Amino acid sequence: MTDNLLENTLYIVAEDESHLRLDEFIHKQQSLMPMGAIRVAISQGDILVNNRHRSSGWRLRPNDQVCAKLTNYRHLELEAEAIPLEILFEDEFIIAVNKPPAMLSHPSRYERTGTLLNALLHHTFCQEEKHLRLGLVHRLDRDTSGVLLIAKQEIALQRLASQFDQRQVKKVYQAVVFGIPSNNAGEINAPIGWHPTLSRWGVEGENSKQAKSYYEVKIPINNFACIELQPYTGRTHQLRIHMSYIGHPIVGDLVYGLSNNQIWQEENPSYKTPRQLLHASTLVFKHPITQEQIILSTPMPKDMQEFLGFIR
Repeated sequence: MTDNLLENTLYIVAEDESHLRLDEFIHKQQSLMPMGAIRVAISQGDILVNNRHRSSGWRLRPNDQVCAKLTNYRHLELEAEAIPLEILFEDEFIIAVNKPPAMLSHPSRYERTGTLLNALLHHTFCQEEKHLRLGLVHRLDRDTSGVLLIAKQEIALQRLASQFDQRQVKKVYQAVVFGIPSNNAGEINAPIGWHPTLSRWGVEGENSKQAKSYYEVKIPINNFACIELQPYTGRTHQLRIHMSYIGHPIVGDLVYGLSNNQIWQEENPSYKTPRQLLHASTLVFKHPITQEQIILSTPMPKDMQEFLGFIR
């Protein structure tokens, strides 16, 4: 991604983004902007694909060049909301928070309020940092809790994105899975791509890319296990897909572990699993400006602890 003096932004479409519509792709990059404003910009010729005008529904291909001029639409961006935040680290360049479960990291096409970005906008506004351009360096699913890192300036966003792309960031997750893996620890190597017929990600989908994860069993409990996970690559839903692939889906994951969860729920109707029990517990990275190593950790959240107590 590069910016020029005319405030045009050039995006290069990655392989794992090639299934997206043009409007969806821009919304992924510019999550503060409503989808309606993006579609107007497309219709007005302010968003081009390979220097050609395309419709909002145009399906992108790997390495497509998307040029967007969105200056005239900034007034339509996301509204700030006074939502409490648990801040783990903050300075003028970055902010890290402990994202709670059931909160979207960024707005979707259908939900424009109650997201982490809404809360962050209010937080920076109260600190009179209205000039900042917040950018999510990485993302967590709605129901995944834990450490989330956000850039507050463009230079920080670019440098942190480079660290993630070059796999220089250590990410550690906690999860509760069905069954106890036969090996106490191991690597999972299984490529992940988009399945257009299933409309979801999965092993060996279209344009599959290498995906590798590491797991270690920490606490075996009856027919469950509390495990630690480290993704070496950063594919969409990687940990959820990989644990399902080896036959140990994450408890509460109704996409990649639906049958296991349905059976368990039928056997335990009095206890409803609140969400997929996956928590981003630790993030280790270098500060984008000072190059100091930063280690951020959060404890296992209450709902996961309560489930472990229940199955004991």
